[in-house]
Amino acid sequence: MTKRGIQTAQIFNQTNLGITADVYFIGLGVLGIATAMVIGGLMKSVIHHQFGGQRLKRWGIITAIVTMLLALAMYQNGVATTATLSVISTIGAVLLPFLPWLAVIFYGLGIVKNLITPQKMP
Repeated sequence: MTKRGIQTAQIFNQTNLGITADVYFIGLGVLGIATAMVIGGLMKSVIHHQFGGQRLKRWGIITAIVTMLLALAMYQNGVATTATLSVISTIGAVLLPFLPWLAVIFYGLGIVKNLITPQKMP
C-alpha cells in the first residue's frame, strides 16, 4: 500500500472519528453529486434538451445522500455497542460498496433519458 493508503486505513479503523470523518464523507458525497450535475449540465447545454430524466437524477442524488449518511453512521460508530448500531453496521457492510455505483447508474440513466427524450416546441 502507499503511505497515504496506510494512513487512511489507520484513520478509519479508529472509533469516534469526530468532525474530520464527517467532513471527509460529506465532502466526497458533495463532490460526486456536483460532478454528476456538471456532466448533466454540459450535456444539456450541448444538446439543448430541457426536459427528461429528472426523476432518475433525483433518485441518483437521494441514493448519494443515503450513502453519505450510512457511511457517517458506520464509521462514527466503529464498535457496535447497541443492537441498532449492530444492525446499521451489518446492513451498511453489504450496501455501502454498491450504493455509490447505484447513484451513478441512476444519474447516468437520467442524463441518457434527457438526451433521448423528444422535446416539446415552445
